[in-house]
Amino acid sequence: MDLIATPRVSLPIARDHIERAARRSGVPGYQIDATVQSLSAHLGWDITQGSGAALLSSEGAAGTNDAAAGAP
Repeated sequence: MDLIATPRVSLPIARDHIERAARRSGVPGYQIDATVQSLSAHLGWDITQGSGAALLSSEGAAGTNDAAAGAP
């Protein structure tokens, strides 16, 4: 049985969920945007957009990595 690695796609995190998590974590309201930006940079995808958006833009709609294949 061959195991094929498929990328996991994460859904966007809603603003209200982010704000509730910030309150529970002790992040002040004025630091939420900077914290979200920092987390997104650390993860390599925008948590407010979901990871699927990054996969589509970097791999193309067909799911192939055009950059790796040498396509312009």
